[in-house]
Amino acid sequence: MKGIICHFTKVDKTTLASARIANWLALRYDFDIIDRPNPEKVQDYDLAICVSSPSGFADPELREQIGEICARAKHYVFAQNDYMTSQAGQIGKHFKLLGKDRTKRHVWANMPHVCKNPWDTYINWNMLTWDPQPHKEPTVDGLFYYGACRKDREVYFKKYFGGETELPYHGLISTSKRGMNKFREVAPYANYIQPFSECKELRKYKMSLYIEDTRIHKYYNSPANRFYECLSNGVAQIFDVSCIGTFEKAGIDISPYVVDSKEHVLGILKHWDKIRNEQYDLWASNYVEQLEIAVDKAIEEIVKCKQYTLEM
Repeated sequence: MKGIICHFTKVDKTTLASARIANWLALRYDFDIIDRPNPEKVQDYDLAICVSSPSGFADPELREQIGEICARAKHYVFAQNDYMTSQAGQIGKHFKLLGKDRTKRHVWANMPHVCKNPWDTYINWNMLTWDPQPHKEPTVDGLFYYGACRKDREVYFKKYFGGETELPYHGLISTSKRGMNKFREVAPYANYIQPFSECKELRKYKMSLYIEDTRIHKYYNSPANRFYECLSNGVAQIFDVSCIGTFEKAGIDISPYVVDSKEHVLGILKHWDKIRNEQYDLWASNYVEQLEIAVDKAIEEIVKCKQYTLEM
């Protein structure tokens, strides 16, 4: 099978989850990859997989080339790992230019609710972040959080890092400079550091907070990358009570590690070593192998797919 992986930004020297997915797909299936303008790669392919990535930052020429590649391919897959991303407009444009039905695509997504058609497939892309490392003795006490200051999580940032007085524990947030300004509006007493460059740096921290966007309470999304990253690196995880539904659907029992207040966090922090060991024993698994099996099966189904009957 002649295939190509499409990504709207360069996939080297980046920590983007979408870039990791693109590189993995290209390597595993020996497919070409386009992540910068290259007219020589605009060809007919049996399979074009466009990994959801920040198309708004892409070179305009690259956007057009990816649009044409996907439209010309015998089979086109939109691999979606974040509900906040969507298919680039240039893909639909080129389907129209070629007189093809722009809805004729396969969706491989972290979110079952966007897999509307029989040939779409739920795939937990976040399992790809599983990369178990030897446990180290962490040096940073308190509660750690890393990532962007997303509006849908603000209520939880306030709950565990906000307030009018000093926190009852060392609260540490790793985020960008821009993110720090947003976080300080809701969590003025937290401490802030720059983002880390590789996941192995997580091993410095004793305990991390897991929260999710409020939208995910209603629309299931796979456990986030941070779940697998922290588990890989021996970081104890505690979960806001609102996350129970997500993990029940994922078949993971987080109930012993659920919190609902700063006071609850304060009482559980001292048990970080026991918790991280328990969680590793309970949840460590061959996640990447599970992903391989799921994607292999999805490709087999594409080969069988002869005809589309669309649900719009």
